[in-house]
Amino acid sequence: MPSLRRLLQTSESNSVRDQCAYALGKIGDLSALPDLVNAAWRDTDKGVRISALYALGEMRQPEAAEALLEVLRRHPDELARLRAADALGDCGQRWVVSWLVLQKMVEQSEEVRGAIDGAIYQLRKYGK
Repeated sequence: MPSLRRLLQTSESNSVRDQCAYALGKIGDLSALPDLVNAAWRDTDKGVRISALYALGEMRQPEAAEALLEVLRRHPDELARLRAADALGDCGQRWVVSWLVLQKMVEQSEEVRGAIDGAIYQLRKYGK
């Protein structure tokens, strides 16, 4: 696990960082949360940033859902917000539905609002 985290932080290969983010999400260890959040906000490759968002959703942990909500609320990139909404739909944390409803009211992008609707549906149907 520490080696995956280190590679996510330091590898020069976008592909390696992308695969590390994916694996860390599947493992679901919360110790990787700061590394995934950092990658979601700061990685130089958009694909790695998106993989980190999906990995946060795959963790299915309240702390990961909080990080995804922050991306949805504050990230300047529309695609990042859209993928954060998608990942929130997969996170299994039904408590985020009320936050998603509020965020939908202020979101400017029609596509992101659609992704928020999808996440709300998923969470109401399958969330815990």
